Amino acid sequence: MSDERPSDENGRLLRFIASTVEVTRERLDALYERVDSLHDSLSERVDSNHNSLSERMDTLTGRVDTLSQSMVTRDELRVQTTAVRGDIEQVQLRLDSIERALGARMGQIETDLSRLRSAVYLLSKERPEILRLLGQ
Repeated sequence: MSDERPSDENGRLLRFIASTVEVTRERLDALYERVDSLHDSLSERVDSNHNSLSERMDTLTGRVDTLSQSMVTRDELRVQTTAVRGDIEQVQLRLDSIERALGARMGQIETDLSRLRSAVYLLSKERPEILRLLGQ
């Protein structure tokens, strides 16, 4: 037996190898097309997500900036609290002085009223019609 094959068998083997190589090449081309398509699709999604995230980040940054502008720091809050406490103390001092002034004035009015009652009492002893005038 010899290692040489008849030419018809070699031709069929070559055609089989050629067709197998051709089918494999077509499959690889189809696979490359699918990979390119997936790559393009993923690139579009990544770009879309990146743009969406950038917009959201800009919105959040704007919100944080607005919020930080409207908030006061601890030092500002302490200063404002101290100012309010000072205002309250001033009001309390003013109310205390008003209370003392009213107390003194009420004492003066009570003294004057007591004197008037004494005067009316003395007058009523001499002139009883004065009591009738007061009753009207």
